[in-house]
Amino acid sequence: MGAVVSPDGRFIYYAQRSGTFTYNARFPLWQIYRHDRDTGDVAQITNAQGSAMRPVLSPDGKSIVYGTRYKTETGLRVRNLETGTERWLVYPITRDDQESRASRDTLPGYAFTARWPVAGRAHRRQASARGLRNRRARASSR
Repeated sequence: MGAVVSPDGRFIYYAQRSGTFTYNARFPLWQIYRHDRDTGDVAQITNAQGSAMRPVLSPDGKSIVYGTRYKTETGLRVRNLETGTERWLVYPITRDDQESRASRDTLPGYAFTARWPVAGRAHRRQASARGLRNRRARASSR
């Protein structure tokens, strides 16, 4: 679910559920996998205890963001695909829907964008080594 293709077209990243729908399911339920279109190999790239779902690749294809649950809330994690290091991008966000059948996906959509207008202003989340910062700027009238 939530398949995304790497910028060079070689890899397809997607979330796969382990098992079928059941009441009182045990976590993790979902993980992110990578399908190599050249070789046909499939590799699990996450091992998140709170599951890993709804992958989105960075524009350069070096990082992947995915939703996961920690304690009772859901957040977004960033994984460096070259080194395997991970960090929180945003926590908490809207609650996921992974215990259901997830017929319409497990999280709302999100994307890498530079800015987006909200009530006449552009809001941008910038992740840094020190954590997440909120930045506000006036929307240009171009």
